[in-house]
Amino acid sequence: MSRKAPIIRQANWLSVVPHLIVMGIMVFVWSQISSENAFLYGAMTYC
Repeated sequence: MSRKAPIIRQANWLSVVPHLIVMGIMVFVWSQISSENAFLYGAMTYC
């Protein structure tokens, strides 16, 4: 019994923003330590 209309859910921005802030801090810390691949290291540390 599938529905004809797809279900679209909005993101809860109050929970997304803190995650982005924490990830940004991690990228900043890695950029201070090593500027090469700072975004990659920050994202890997976050996960």
